[in-house]
Amino acid sequence: MGKSKGLVRVVPFLAVLLVLGLGACDSERWKKIRERHQGAGDPAIEVAAINVEAVYPVRRDMEEVLELTGNLEPIEKVDVYTKQSGMLKRVEVMAGDSVAENQLLAKVDDEELQLSYRQAESAYRASKKKYESYRNLFQQKMVSAQEFHDLERAFRDADINRDMARIRLENTEIRSPMAGTVVDRRCDPNQLVGSMESLFTVARLNRYRIPISVTESEIGKIQLGQSVRVRVDAVATGPDDYPYQGVIAEISPMVNPQNGMVAVRVEVPNPGGELKMGMFARLRIITAVRAQALAIPKKALAGEGVNQVWVVEGDHGRLTPIEVGLRDNEYVEILSGLESGQMLIVEGHAALTEKNRIQVVNHPVKPATATDSRAL
Repeated sequence: MGKSKGLVRVVPFLAVLLVLGLGACDSERWKKIRERHQGAGDPAIEVAAINVEAVYPVRRDMEEVLELTGNLEPIEKVDVYTKQSGMLKRVEVMAGDSVAENQLLAKVDDEELQLSYRQAESAYRASKKKYESYRNLFQQKMVSAQEFHDLERAFRDADINRDMARIRLENTEIRSPMAGTVVDRRCDPNQLVGSMESLFTVARLNRYRIPISVTESEIGKIQLGQSVRVRVDAVATGPDDYPYQGVIAEISPMVNPQNGMVAVRVEVPNPGGELKMGMFARLRIITAVRAQALAIPKKALAGEGVNQVWVVEGDHGRLTPIEVGLRDNEYVEILSGLESGQMLIVEGHAALTEKNRIQVVNHPVKPATATDSRAL
């Protein structure tokens, strides 16, 4: 009986020791597992390097360009109106026809006005004949001064009536006020037209103007007579095709207080006639030029409107602030903050941090002209 009691006391004690021993073994085992998986040198769990593409800064000619758009408008354009109402007897031209100055465009029926003119002409001749005969009699003092002056007034009225009848007859002919091209025709034969009705538009298409608006901050960069490169999408052969050479012909002396813009007019010649009225045009005005500037691609910038780049340093990138100058469609001029021999990341830096390892996959070649002197 005494032995049984002693055994009962020993068994719980052994159980406690066993649990503690197993726990210690467990703890040691998990500690080793954690150390193995958290080991800095274990390649199986190390974070992979980010693949990036890099370039070196280059020397290139830079241009600061002001890019604007507008539509072609004729410099000289006129609407042709009727002066005499009536039925259109003939229409002599079509839209697109070239016309000379004073060329007949259309004719209003003039039968009634022809009769009125002949009547006025006949009355004028009769009055003139009588006036000349009475003038001789008046000089001989054979008629009174009152009678002669009444006859003289009647002769002048007959002359005026004849001129008015002639003008009304001439106004049945609708003529072009200038040489050019009929760009619009708004009438047909046998159409009844009223006085001062617009029937045609004639314009000179050998030269166009392009109205544009320039911001208040940029207006100081342009001047009268400055050349402008012009591209018209409808006839362009490529995205970089700016074959037409225009000129700044007018700059408004005032700023629009509502939008802060200044009205500018560019003129461009159309010697071949391929440009059409109303076509959409793109303009490039060069406002500054820098020869052999140190430049980097725009896509190297770390963000939109951010003047920072990722410089490659070993297997990491370092975010570096820079000062920029001129910009064009693809490149940005570097004024300071970057050395010409430094490699910088252009692809793969969207989510990059300075803690990430990087791997340059494109192996850029350092330009032969590159030096380690800092950009001025």
